Amino acid sequence: MNVHPLATDDGRPPDLLVVLAPGDELHASMIEAARQFDVRGAMVSGIGAVDDLELGYFTLPEKVYVRRVVTHRVEAVSLMGNLSMKDGAPFLHCHGLFTGLDFGAFGGHVFRATASITLEMMVLRTGAMRRTPEPMFGLTRLCGEG
Repeated sequence: MNVHPLATDDGRPPDLLVVLAPGDELHASMIEAARQFDVRGAMVSGIGAVDDLELGYFTLPEKVYVRRVVTHRVEAVSLMGNLSMKDGAPFLHCHGLFTGLDFGAFGGHVFRATASITLEMMVLRTGAMRRTPEPMFGLTRLCGEG
């Protein structure tokens, strides 16, 4: 993984370009970059190619994720999400849209994704954000720090 701070002219902490190499796992890499550059809130987007992908779809009323594992290379057409703080540590929440050789699209909540060629991720800072428990669904909810 290579992290490239993107210079700003106004004295704000830099946004980041995070480029994952083959074998780099998305969540571990983004959390490492957030720790290294003290990112406490950000919008995240990216494209690239992955394998060892695990997606989820949250079901109601069961309140559980149905999971799907993909072990062959697919294109990451769009990765969108956020970085926030959860229990005092950086936390990535990411959804993705993917396609394979048949050009059929599929997607969901990204639990795991390993770069097979590269993932090019943009980290655009926001104000600090955190995750708080959401008892109704058994998940966490995004909140501002202010």
